[in-house]
Amino acid sequence: MHNRIVAMAGYARAAGSNGILFTCSAFGAPIEAAAATAPIPILKPNEAKFNAAFALADRLAMITTSKRAAAGMEEEFRAAAPARGSGAQITSHFCVGAFDARRAVDDAAHDRLVAQRAAGFAGADVILLGQFSKAAAACQARAAPDSPVLSILDAAFLELRRSMEDTTPGSTAC
Repeated sequence: MHNRIVAMAGYARAAGSNGILFTCSAFGAPIEAAAATAPIPILKPNEAKFNAAFALADRLAMITTSKRAAAGMEEEFRAAAPARGSGAQITSHFCVGAFDARRAVDDAAHDRLVAQRAAGFAGADVILLGQFSKAAAACQARAAPDSPVLSILDAAFLELRRSMEDTTPGSTAC
């Protein structure tokens, strides 16, 4: 997989891409390898989400629909926090039934379950929607809780746009 990820990034660069956002957090090392030699920004999926969260708060709650994915994201978060000078803490919360709803192509049920899970938090400064597949639930999830809800999709696209503006000759940020 390592070689495939690096080759895919090379293909995207050769096709004229100005930036690349990978959307699966399971391939961190190959994404980092591709980014190390690229003249364009290449982001891992959780990188932007965590950067945005570190800027906002210290007590974070993360909603996930996969316990295995949650463990990997927590590990990545705990490694990133001190590297960015943050003392932030994260707690993952499994959203029961949302994965099954998504697999059954019942997006409305998935989004409703994620929004209900977000409404149940107390003590979190920010609620993170843990995976890209949760992004569709962001609007509903933002309607109920007292804490801001951060979608990985929103954070990733904003970070990629900022990175591309920073590296494009002659560009100016808006």
